[in-house]
Amino acid sequence: ILCGKMRILLGLFGTILCLFIQKTNGEIPGCDFFDTVDVSAGQWLSNGSYLFEDLVIPAHLTGEYDFKLQSNNSKEQTCVRFCCDLYDIMSDGNCFNIASEEELDALDPFLNITLKDGSVVKRHFKNEMFVQRDLPRPCYSMFYLDSREKDDKYTLFEDGTFLRHHDKVSLNKQKYCLQHFVFDETTDTEFIQIAPYNCDPQTQAQEISKTWQTVVMVISLICMLLTISVYLFFKKLRNLHGQCFICYMVSLFMAYLFLLLNLWDLTNDFCITAGFIGYFFVIAAFMWLSVISLHLWMTFKGSVVISGFLGDNQFLAYSTCAWGLSFFLTGITYLVDKIAGHENWTPRMGR
Repeated sequence: ILCGKMRILLGLFGTILCLFIQKTNGEIPGCDFFDTVDVSAGQWLSNGSYLFEDLVIPAHLTGEYDFKLQSNNSKEQTCVRFCCDLYDIMSDGNCFNIASEEELDALDPFLNITLKDGSVVKRHFKNEMFVQRDLPRPCYSMFYLDSREKDDKYTLFEDGTFLRHHDKVSLNKQKYCLQHFVFDETTDTEFIQIAPYNCDPQTQAQEISKTWQTVVMVISLICMLLTISVYLFFKKLRNLHGQCFICYMVSLFMAYLFLLLNLWDLTNDFCITAGFIGYFFVIAAFMWLSVISLHLWMTFKGSVVISGFLGDNQFLAYSTCAWGLSFFLTGITYLVDKIAGHENWTPRMGR
């Protein structure tokens, strides 16, 4: 038995070792993935090197990442990361291909690169540099810098580091990218130049907040569904108080659901309708909470007058009160939204 266990342990160790060796063999020693370029379209040479864009890349500077052949060209030439394809223009976050010869002629292909000794040289983005265009964008929402503006001055270093002058922030290639942009020179003329795009910190904070809101809402919705299921499954919980509580949880669930849909802009096609439905369930949740409070007060107080007023079927009376008042207030809101002449008096559903 001991020998069997030893064989199993040795087998596991050997498997892990093989996986580790396979991983390290595929990577380039001392090279970050964001310093590599996809050279799978290049020509393989007999000595193991690759010919890519008129440059011979030695075999020891190549590696395989996720079944793609990458090369660490930063050791040979400066790498720059583009947001889109090689000859695309970026506008409002979208990439557009340069289609006309006039646009190609108007394109300024040079970048100012600061060397290690502090000197600045102009380099052609295509002929004298390697362009990384296969990497995803650093972030969804980005803004460009116009070097003609005082607050938009920047420095692009030989190793790919980007320095923004106004706040002294240094960015690596994971946090910025470059792309052609159409600048207005005068009222009648335009020129195309390579502009850096940085991630918008405010939008990034909003995206993080949106993600956490989504996580919290989804957890809340799951917990509400579990609570409703428990109350529906156990007969002892389906008393008058339990029925009122189920209605409260259903109203709260629907209100949170429409908040979640609105957070991800999934209600754009029926925005006004979604606004009124969400409003109805929010009001209904408060109404059922009031009904539960009234019922608890009557249970402990033992009020005969209110019990007699509600009649034998108290749940029907509670439902009429909670759902009816919710419909009534939603109807009033709808009429005000349609009839009120001044915009400041309207609830502005969907606006």
